[in-house]
Amino acid sequence: MLQWNNLPHISISADDFDDLFVTRPLNDITASSDRLCADQRLLEPRNTAFPKAYRKHGASILVCHDMAGGYHSDSFHYGGSYEYAYQLLHTQQVDSFCYFSHHLISIPPLSWQALCRHHNIDIYGTLLTEWEAGEIKCSELFASESSALKLAASLKQLAEKHSLDGWLINIENKLRDEQMHNVLQMLQHLRSGTIRVIWYDAVTSAGELIWQNALNENNAAFAKAAGSVLLNYCWT
Repeated sequence: MLQWNNLPHISISADDFDDLFVTRPLNDITASSDRLCADQRLLEPRNTAFPKAYRKHGASILVCHDMAGGYHSDSFHYGGSYEYAYQLLHTQQVDSFCYFSHHLISIPPLSWQALCRHHNIDIYGTLLTEWEAGEIKCSELFASESSALKLAASLKQLAEKHSLDGWLINIENKLRDEQMHNVLQMLQHLRSGTIRVIWYDAVTSAGELIWQNALNENNAAFAKAAGSVLLNYCWT
């Protein structure tokens, strides 16, 4: 038996610990996510025996996390010291969970992936552009159909690597007319295959940043291309 004062000394740096257990956002779509995302081998297989919630109540419920910019105490796989960290309760009633933060690419932290896998909840990452900086970023991402398809391919690769079920696409900035076709092509290409896509109701088909709070002619093209839409929250 090893006594406490005879335990061998084990040295591990903070960087090593973070690389294992912490997921960080991507602010550059061309950056490698190898060191930015937690080790997927730490996750248990998806618990497919856990019944999906929609089978019980006939409707699909999505919970979208938006907590003070994201990536706080909830990022740590084994918890943190902050007692008021965001929690997802009533998991038996939830079908899908989307991790949201104010970064270009938000990949759900390992803690959230573990929770969703255990409860058989579909999990989504987020692509976000917003305000003036978002307009500049969109001029790069949607400069051509080729660049838009490259973005879709990158998101597909990230989803496959990190076992995500889909993406929330949230563009909260103006778009130019010539970008509109490329955005729709990106949505359609990303949606092909097994990846699910949710469009956030913010920019209109005319390129204006006007939240509709409803599905109508101003956002229907995006909803059709993506397959689903998350309406802005002022509809209630």
